Amino acid sequence: MILVTGATGHLGNVLIRRLILNGQRDIRALVLLGDDDISVLDDFDLEIFKGNICDLKSIMPAFADVDIVYHLAGKVSIKDFDPTLKKVNLIGTKNVIKACIDNNVKRMVYVSTVHVFAPDVCTEIKEDNPIVRKQLRGEYSKTKARATLEVMRTSRQDLDTIIVYPSGIVGPFDHRISPMSRMIIDHIKGKLICSVEGSYDFVDVRDVADGTIKAAKLGAEGEGYILSNKNISIKEIFAIIDGLRKPFLKSFNLPMWMAKIGVPFSYSYNKIIGCENILTKYALYTLNTDTKFSNIKARVDLGFKTRPIKATLADTITWFEERGLI
Repeated sequence: MILVTGATGHLGNVLIRRLILNGQRDIRALVLLGDDDISVLDDFDLEIFKGNICDLKSIMPAFADVDIVYHLAGKVSIKDFDPTLKKVNLIGTKNVIKACIDNNVKRMVYVSTVHVFAPDVCTEIKEDNPIVRKQLRGEYSKTKARATLEVMRTSRQDLDTIIVYPSGIVGPFDHRISPMSRMIIDHIKGKLICSVEGSYDFVDVRDVADGTIKAAKLGAEGEGYILSNKNISIKEIFAIIDGLRKPFLKSFNLPMWMAKIGVPFSYSYNKIIGCENILTKYALYTLNTDTKFSNIKARVDLGFKTRPIKATLADTITWFEERGLI
């Protein structure tokens, strides 16, 4: 039996799709207690358990008779500060570890993030780079780093664990509309015509799902694997989108210094219109680091593969169109 936490999330529902495509039948999904919309799982033949990883007692039954746990549940945020991140990302992960140990789970695959590695301009990050929390910016990075270190400590004691470190995830089946998907939609609709200086590594959600599954099967106990693709600028992403679909308005590039000045205005504007603000200090800091991530270990040990970003964006736009989002 396989258990997937965070099953209704972007990576979660795609991971389940890929498991089923691979012939896996005994799948159990842990979804958030109180989540009224789990329709993303309607097409799948699986067991559904409801619970909250922040409440150990509520999730215990889901771990019974489970061999492999994919721990994806967590909170992703580009906000400059979010007080709920520690509770979900750190305490929630500790509870999942406890549930695994108490139920004799054979292996846990923890989905961390490349954000746990301190960025260093023009330096290529590898799995053996140290995780030093005091060097990190943003509450999301810090809480995921603490959770990752907790998994590492557990691996040396009571539980067989594997850690995967995805870079920026993008792709179809994003039912909850992540900040990256929101940026694509808003650009196509003409609400966001200015790109920002800077770049980041973006990887297809389907490739991350496949890499995570391979890590569970082929990964060595206690090891970690970076699941990244290639750096690409936001300007290049907009250019690809405009080539795939005729733009509402021609976009222009906003200098980083100007984008930073616009952060408070962007926050106020999005608060008025009721949309999540994607122009934050933390987001700009991330785009400005020019960090490179090496996925060589995952390619060699797991057979990890990635598709071109143009193919990812084309499939993502098609998925948005089919659902009337653009």
